[in-house]
Amino acid sequence: SELQLHHASSSQSSTAVLEAPPSIESVYQLEWSSPVHKLYSLTPVQIQQLNQAGIHSIAQLLSQPAEQLAARLPEEISAGLIFEWQSQARLAACIRGIKPQQAAFLVQCGITEPGDVISMSFPELWSLIETSLLAEPASEMLITEPLVQQWIQSAHQARKFHPQKAAATEQKPQPPVPQERRDYRRDGSHTESGDAKPNTPPFFLNRSMPVEQAPSIGPKTAVRLEKVGIFTVNDFLECNPEHIANQLNVSHIKERTIRVWKKQTRLVCCVPGLRGHDAQILVACGFYEPDQIARTSPQELFGKVKSFVKTSEGQQIIRGGKKPDFNEITDWIRWSQKARKLHAA
Repeated sequence: SELQLHHASSSQSSTAVLEAPPSIESVYQLEWSSPVHKLYSLTPVQIQQLNQAGIHSIAQLLSQPAEQLAARLPEEISAGLIFEWQSQARLAACIRGIKPQQAAFLVQCGITEPGDVISMSFPELWSLIETSLLAEPASEMLITEPLVQQWIQSAHQARKFHPQKAAATEQKPQPPVPQERRDYRRDGSHTESGDAKPNTPPFFLNRSMPVEQAPSIGPKTAVRLEKVGIFTVNDFLECNPEHIANQLNVSHIKERTIRVWKKQTRLVCCVPGLRGHDAQILVACGFYEPDQIARTSPQELFGKVKSFVKTSEGQQIIRGGKKPDFNEITDWIRWSQKARKLHAA
């Protein structure tokens, strides 16, 4: 039966109590041959979309980078979301005793692979889990201190996934879609924790600015866009992606690419303090609207971002620079709560 998770009462020594038999299961909860519907929290539509793309098993899900799978799936299934599913699958299939639901929770805490479990001491890992549990009292999670200790022990004997050339996975990986140079590098532009911060930072993008100032659009792409009548950020936000993609007729700039860039641009226009590289990360993680970001807990958003920046797409965005830390991500949420509405230039 489905495990029920809840917080302990004040009389108990731990903040999370396991209402299950005392013995901790020490078997793999997922096999490479397990169907993807065994993963936690996938909707029937998402399962169908994965199946239609030829992804039926855990092995098939893990056999290709998230970016390559995302290119074969609908736009709403981002590389960041796929990486979360892959991380959940890897934890539940490689470490004995971790159920998919528990693996999904660990991923939200920023734990994405057995090495993350091994690299932390028990007090560090338990503190991270406990903090996440307390931050969301409405969502009851089943985690105990003995269980976490068992996971750490099992992680030291974790098995590894080795892709096999089975018929289901023989399909040649598609090369990643080439990207224009990233205009926005991660640098020292964000204040470190402890630095004085203004209550509301400035907006870094307006609709009247040249289109080259928008996220992901470098000089070459700006020249191409200008040739088809897109000169300003406003022009870009108002354009029809399908029409512009057809006019550009460039192999690496598809309709889907333009839709993603528009989402990034809209975020930077609406959210004070947000930079282009921040918006690239947020959109890749499935956050398209300021109010969606504003309603998300820092723990959840940090977990998603931490997962994404481990992907090759995430590494492209940060380019070896500073990864977003918990304080910066908390700022994104706070700033999103002060987002402005877009008005035509």
